[in-house]
Amino acid sequence: MGNKVEAPESKKEIDIVLKLDPNNVKAYNAKAMIYYELPGILGGDANKSITFLKRAIEIDSNYSMAYVTMGKCYIKKKDYKTAQQYLNKVLALQNGWPVADFIMDDKPEAIKLLKQIDNK
Repeated sequence: MGNKVEAPESKKEIDIVLKLDPNNVKAYNAKAMIYYELPGILGGDANKSITFLKRAIEIDSNYSMAYVTMGKCYIKKKDYKTAQQYLNKVLALQNGWPVADFIMDDKPEAIKLLKQIDNK
């Protein structure tokens, strides 16, 4: 499979990071993304993603990527109202971080996703 890391291996590595640093918001977001990206038949589960993202936001409410990922999860669940709430939180953040990601990626992606679900 080349350099591609399989999901079970990634989950194990993330679990190690969380064991060493139980407040690592990036690790919680990474674990949430695995569950978001995987098809259901391979263990994907938007609800599990949401659980990990809630923990990340609880730890650091300025970590903007967690809100974007949360919005995506709710879009996947077709709960557009809740998705809008989380995506609008990205736009309302005063101290989103990492700053470069917040400005270059997270904020523009939140705007794009809000436009996509505007009429749903």
